[in-house]
Amino acid sequence: MNMEEMKLTKLMNRITVRRYVNLHAGGNTLDPGTITNLMERIGKMDYPKYCIAIDIKDIRGKDEKEEAGYLKELINEKMSEKQFPHWLHEANTIDGLLHHLNDRLEDPALIIFYQFTSPNIEKEKDLLRSIRKFIQFRDSFLLGLLLISNQELHKWSLHPLSDLNERFVEFFSYQ
Repeated sequence: MNMEEMKLTKLMNRITVRRYVNLHAGGNTLDPGTITNLMERIGKMDYPKYCIAIDIKDIRGKDEKEEAGYLKELINEKMSEKQFPHWLHEANTIDGLLHHLNDRLEDPALIIFYQFTSPNIEKEKDLLRSIRKFIQFRDSFLLGLLLISNQELHKWSLHPLSDLNERFVEFFSYQ
């Protein structure tokens, strides 16, 4: 399965306009090869200047502070490879870390969080809650987020911290 160039261009345009997009497979499973291919193609584009792909299964930690610290190190490493002139120092929460990155950007950046597979996995829901907090409370002109999942993220119950719906993200079908 391969996303054709026209659809990939449309996806990137939606990210440019809306900043936060959920690319979903409509309930099907996206195989890792498809995801890797898609991320490589996005990474080779001129826009955005910085592109970081994060497999959510690799985010380690027993609580959000540890996960944010791990994410900070990963983002610093990837951004330094692309000669990003700033280091991220704050990492108490994931949404705070994203806000800190957003404040330091001078050029467009995209973070791809991929491998959201099940609304029944608490760790995935906790990460989505943190991302939703950033999206809901922060205006971002340079930082975009692409959330890749098997099904639309609005179907994931993220209460008590609200839902991730059309007010916050644009849903984009892989099919």
